Amino acid sequence: MRNKVSVLFIIAGLILCLSGCRPSGQKGPADLSVLENAKTVYDVTSFMNITENDPVYSECKDDKGLRFYFDLLGRDEYIKVSHKGKDYILLWYTYYSYGDYIKKIKNIGKTFIGSEVSIEAEVEKADLESDGPGGCFPTGSRFRLILSLDQDVNLVYLTGKPLKEYSGGHVRIGKQEAIVDKDLNFIVPPVYDGIYDLEPLGDKSCPKYYRVHKKGAGNGVIDNNYRPVLNTCYGNVYYINENKFIVGTSNRDATLDEILLVDRNDSTIKKIKGFLCAGDQGNLHNAEGHIQICDPSFGNLWGYGIVDWDLNTVIEPVYQKIYWHETYYSVEDYNGQTANFDINGKKIT
Repeated sequence: MRNKVSVLFIIAGLILCLSGCRPSGQKGPADLSVLENAKTVYDVTSFMNITENDPVYSECKDDKGLRFYFDLLGRDEYIKVSHKGKDYILLWYTYYSYGDYIKKIKNIGKTFIGSEVSIEAEVEKADLESDGPGGCFPTGSRFRLILSLDQDVNLVYLTGKPLKEYSGGHVRIGKQEAIVDKDLNFIVPPVYDGIYDLEPLGDKSCPKYYRVHKKGAGNGVIDNNYRPVLNTCYGNVYYINENKFIVGTSNRDATLDEILLVDRNDSTIKKIKGFLCAGDQGNLHNAEGHIQICDPSFGNLWGYGIVDWDLNTVIEPVYQKIYWHETYYSVEDYNGQTANFDINGKKIT
């Protein structure tokens, strides 16, 4: 079977600690060695959060070594595994209804046609009014299925619906998040508290990257090959293209915060004072190529403005409100005075 897990030795007592921003003069992200070392330490089968709350229909007498796989699977996915010399297929069986729910799966029927298998369940149902919680929302009955295979298959149907074979993805391991491939080898080991998709704001032909988060440190970036680009020491992160990122620093004193333009070597190209005002997709309510910022040192108030993707000022950060209207900006200051600016920051009214 392709989904055979290679067991690695666990080094007891190892403490993995992602470093912060790299020291001045250091080349490349400091996280790299930590990530590479971690790939040789963790065994995914030892760190999975084993799901135990849902009932199981199993054709394997000793299935405890298989149950962690269900933490990987989505509703319409299956995974093939080998266990003690036998082949199995694992998947979720889910049933939603307003009037009844499934108490028990009595039997599973498997029909093989070439390299396809069709799975049907013989179930025992109960009425919600007399033997269940009832209510205004549909009740879900969810069972884990561990089914033996008499032959290899490459297409699985569950009650007539085609399922997708597990191809890898995000998984929680303890309090950390990781990314694994279809064979459960680590692509990104569990050294981050969160891993999030990061789409480019600028060149749409650039690949998807990932924002990674470490509690107590901040946000960083890994590329589509899962290699660190920016260290985990920033606030908001905007991915412009493969060699341009706009990031915010995270200081306890808001008046010291800066916005940095950095390259993929984590080298600062330019910096200005202020905050980034939105999340990863920082183009909200702005023209293409612009980002909204705020300056907390504008008296005792917050001054909002606009910069471009090179951190050049388009509209000074002195306004209470800024709105984008497809072809121009409108602003309002703290005295209630309004004005309009064109896309280049030129005042037009």
